[in-house]
Amino acid sequence: VRIVRRGKENSRYFSHKLWGSKFKSIKAAIAWRDQMLIVLKGSKTRFLKPPKNKTTTGLTGVSRTIKFDRRKDKSYLCYTVFWVSNGKSKNKTFQVGNVETISADDELVSV
Repeated sequence: VRIVRRGKENSRYFSHKLWGSKFKSIKAAIAWRDQMLIVLKGSKTRFLKPPKNKTTTGLTGVSRTIKFDRRKDKSYLCYTVFWVSNGKSKNKTFQVGNVETISADDELVSV
């Protein structure tokens, strides 16, 4: 049995031969684990970070992407809208303009 709290490992080995049988060693291991969990306690603070927002626009179902056209060697700013219709996922992409010609003010107006 092994328990790690705050980077410190607490472990103990329960051999079947020492305890007399497989059932007795498992029973002793569970009892030791339960006792150690009471003594060590869990952390009161959660270490998980909250999930990061996956949207690039701040709106659910709308994403901002830059598409590159290899033939013309140009980049285009596009917005894609995602929705569900009759149980099927749908999307529609709208091209706003060239990346080079769009300023931050123009981009805010288009959103």
